[in-house]
Amino acid sequence: MALSPLRSKALHHGRSLSLPSGSYPALSQFDENLSRIRSSDAASSSMSSVRGRIDGLKNLYDSIHDLLQLPHNQQIVSQECQEKWVDQTLYDYIRLLDSCSTAKDLISITKQDV
Repeated sequence: MALSPLRSKALHHGRSLSLPSGSYPALSQFDENLSRIRSSDAASSSMSSVRGRIDGLKNLYDSIHDLLQLPHNQQIVSQECQEKWVDQTLYDYIRLLDSCSTAKDLISITKQDV
C-alpha cells in the first residue's frame, strides 16, 4: 500500500520529550544508571567487574520500566498502538477491496466466455 507523502511524513514524525528532571525522579535515576554504565571499565574482565556491569544493566532496565510507567509515556504508547492498529486495519481493507475487484473481473471474464 502506497502512502501519500503527507501521511508518510506524519507516520515518521519524531517526537521529542523534554521533561524537567526534578519533577520526574525516574528520569534522574535513568540518567544516573546510564552514566554509571558508560563510565564502567569495559576493558576489565574480572568477575566482580562483569557482575557490576550486569547489575548496572538491570538497574538501567528497571529505570526504563519506571519511565514507561509515567502517565505521559503511557498515553503516547497507547496512542501509537492505536495508530498502528488503525493503519493495519485500513491496509487490510484495501487488500480486501483489491481481492473483490479481482474476483469481480474474473466473474466478468467468465460470464463473457459463457
